[in-house]
Amino acid sequence: MKLTWNETCLHVDSRMTDPIPFTYRTLQEAVSAAPAGTREHPTCICIEPDVYHMNGTPCRQGLIIDKPWLSLIGLGTSPEDTVLTDNRGHMVNAFPADGSANSPAHTVLCNADGLHCENITIMNTCNLDLIYPADPRKNEKKYSETITQAYAIGGNNVTDWSFLNCRLLGMLDTLSIQAETVSFEDCTLVGTNDFLAGGERIFHSNCKIYIYGPAPMYIAGNAATVFTNCSFYVEIDKYQSQSLYLTKYGSELILDHCDFHGNIRQIEWAFQPEYWQRSYYRDITLNGCPVIPGQTRPENSIPLTQLSDWLLDKKAFLTTANAPIKIRVEGPEQLCYGQDAEYRVITVPPCLPSGIKALFQGIPVPINPDYRIRIPASQHPEGFMAELKVIYGDMEGVCHTFFKARPVPQPGLKAPLAIALAGNQAVLYASLDTLLPDISRVSWYVVDGDKEYLFLEGDASELRLITLPDAAWGKRLKAVFWPLVPHSEARNYETCAISVPQRPLPSIEYVSYSNFAFVRPVPVTPENAVSGLLCMTAYRPLYQGCETAHVAQWNSGDSEKAFLYGSGRDGARFCKGFITAQRGAALRYLPVTAPEELCMELVLAPEKYMADGFGSANGQFLEVALPFDYRTKTGYALRIERVPSCDTGCTFSLRHYENGVGSLLSEQISCRNYLTDCHIQAAYCAQTRTMTYSIWSTGRYKPDFSDCPITFSIPLSELGMGALEIHHTGTVPLGNRTVIESLNLTLQYR
Repeated sequence: MKLTWNETCLHVDSRMTDPIPFTYRTLQEAVSAAPAGTREHPTCICIEPDVYHMNGTPCRQGLIIDKPWLSLIGLGTSPEDTVLTDNRGHMVNAFPADGSANSPAHTVLCNADGLHCENITIMNTCNLDLIYPADPRKNEKKYSETITQAYAIGGNNVTDWSFLNCRLLGMLDTLSIQAETVSFEDCTLVGTNDFLAGGERIFHSNCKIYIYGPAPMYIAGNAATVFTNCSFYVEIDKYQSQSLYLTKYGSELILDHCDFHGNIRQIEWAFQPEYWQRSYYRDITLNGCPVIPGQTRPENSIPLTQLSDWLLDKKAFLTTANAPIKIRVEGPEQLCYGQDAEYRVITVPPCLPSGIKALFQGIPVPINPDYRIRIPASQHPEGFMAELKVIYGDMEGVCHTFFKARPVPQPGLKAPLAIALAGNQAVLYASLDTLLPDISRVSWYVVDGDKEYLFLEGDASELRLITLPDAAWGKRLKAVFWPLVPHSEARNYETCAISVPQRPLPSIEYVSYSNFAFVRPVPVTPENAVSGLLCMTAYRPLYQGCETAHVAQWNSGDSEKAFLYGSGRDGARFCKGFITAQRGAALRYLPVTAPEELCMELVLAPEKYMADGFGSANGQFLEVALPFDYRTKTGYALRIERVPSCDTGCTFSLRHYENGVGSLLSEQISCRNYLTDCHIQAAYCAQTRTMTYSIWSTGRYKPDFSDCPITFSIPLSELGMGALEIHHTGTVPLGNRTVIESLNLTLQYR
């Protein structure tokens, strides 16, 4: 059949020599000339077989489409015949003007609705060879061995996208798509991590998906993502994982009649799924054997039956408005005795179809027209965990609420609260006037004039005996005590204080933070610290001197929330400590008296699991500055930095700062020691007047992945005040943070 070219059906032929109406030599020319289409009458661009280079620049995407309802259709016999390609990767040869993570490394960027691609290949050859069987002379080698974000196609806040019989090829972040609805039929998708599309409703059918990393999706569609009759081919580096985690951050997935092949042992929905997340499966195999995904939390996995076959109909899934494709229940995590419980049912799309039901502890309860469920106040004398479940077909949403027990009176004390000093320790004397178990809590403060500094807080059973912080000598020590027994409420508290004498200067002092569970760093401004106490702040460095090019523009976070105590995730799973919660978070310790010699041991656990440490190579690093004057930003620092030339690992180097301006003192050593259980030791020897840094990792989860220890030495005339700062300048979404597991200092005096 001969096609006719006109205003709404354009033609691209790279071999054209003489002008032909509505025919163009480049795709860019055709897109520029094409009128905007409509849902009923989309504009078509038909493309002859060839390799078409999109010719992006370091600061501009390749092909940019801003026309809605545009269709790109290859005229070859297969998608291999018509190839749209570019070769740029984030911070390798594509640099955002503002240095942010919003990289222009796209082969195709479309921010318009209604894009349709058919029978073509869109690829990014930054990390992937181009093989063109029709003419091997047009084969191209990958641009770089460094795996970085290199997008085949991207688009934000779009809808009604579709891909039919296409190949979408790349490595990291192949598809940078945030769409309300997008479908892939008979497509081939290739990538490592974060390369499958996200958005609201994503539908894949009869696709072949080649996965070279443990987490192919950053987050599933906010509503749901469907894979039906798809084949997954998985090849993961032995150092990364023996499990395939379909998403980094779980959402609703639907797998139907899918087969997985490769060097993995199990399939998980997410790295760390929440209890309420639900995903659905039917007829799944791994290397030919039946398998149930999601064994980390088996309750998250729901088998599909014929009740939910409508979910697997593409048109119904993408357009339905009268049946939910996702159910979520929001409600209180806990309630006091005598409080009513109110829950909100959220369905996508919003609807309460016939057949939807709610069960509270297995008993039916009504769903009101306003999508609310109200449960009368609990009269149960003991506390209990309740479950509210909303069900439609196979789908369910669930919420757990802890109903507290009937409160008991807060106990009193047998004798007044008292503090006693014994050497370098303080003892809190507090005895409850009850036989019930003692679960009291205490907060410890250093009082300096009219200022109070909270430094420890937690269970009184753990904190009745404490070591005096260096800041307490010559000041006052105060305890705030909440007497508590099970089911009592912290309404009243007792306080007491004691003056601490001046301490004779010891010959040696140990400052140990091997467990941060009860430690409360003092929030300070970027120019301050409280001597003898752990402090925290947040600030952005100057990025002057020998800094990395293309540094992102960013503002520091809240100093009072710079760190939080908890467990990390991904590469830092099961690791507890202070987590970098704000960008620019800095942890400081300033000795009261300047030491003559100093030793430090720091244990870090980055959440990035491939030793790359940070979200992007645009000026993101962690520095351990010692000795360092935080007021003038002058001193020495060990820097751990993610750079564009290193995709599995970071560079380690020594820096000198003078009023915030840095200069490089050593070579930058690339290695894979910034892993879980990363140890950093620093020691100053007064005899040789040198500071030595040693860095190694046991690779707790990857013992054969980490590299050999590395060591730096620099001459120092003196330690000054011996102040320490740990400064994290990386972005801090889940998965990019660092956990400070422990910090120990040994200060020696003459």
